[in-house]
Amino acid sequence: LQAYRLGYIKGFGDGTFAPNDIITLEDALNVLYAALGYTKDYLKKLTPTEEFNQLLNLRKELLKGVNPAEKLDRQNAVCILYNALFTDILQIGGIENGDIKYGRNKGENLLKLKHSVKPAEGVVSKDMFTALYEAKGAGDGRMELFDGEKYETFTVLPGQTENLIGRKIRCYIKETDDGYSDIIYIDSAKPYNDE
Repeated sequence: LQAYRLGYIKGFGDGTFAPNDIITLEDALNVLYAALGYTKDYLKKLTPTEEFNQLLNLRKELLKGVNPAEKLDRQNAVCILYNALFTDILQIGGIENGDIKYGRNKGENLLKLKHSVKPAEGVVSKDMFTALYEAKGAGDGRMELFDGEKYETFTVLPGQTENLIGRKIRCYIKETDDGYSDIIYIDSAKPYNDE
């Protein structure tokens, strides 16, 4: 119902839906196109060639790691949704000569704009108990990352920093009201000099 209100889905045209029907790849992509800003209002402003090219490029981004000839099984659906989270959203960029201008800004994706989550990476320079460059740790429930330019302290869950000191990690953070950001997921961790 929420997807209908947001204009992501339209049903069969007669106001009915079939929630128990199997969803096709094209149905899933059409929902994601709208969620990423490629709404009917935007698309009708384009020439047919512009629309085709933009949706073709977006389709390629969303289908990275997916064989479109295969059916839309759970594995392919998760891969497509993962790609959608990191795909930059089409947004209104301003008005020029009375026309609305649209654009995609690097890093302005569903994960960041809808969920306030963004990626971070760097070397773990401090965990709760110890540090690479001093005897004092970051404190209870904290970890420090060095991204090559600056040190930033994050809140972590117990056990999340085990054996990470001196390792390069890629993680996802969510900003909080206390001035710190929470590490909500650590995607990868490898030795710093292991490129």
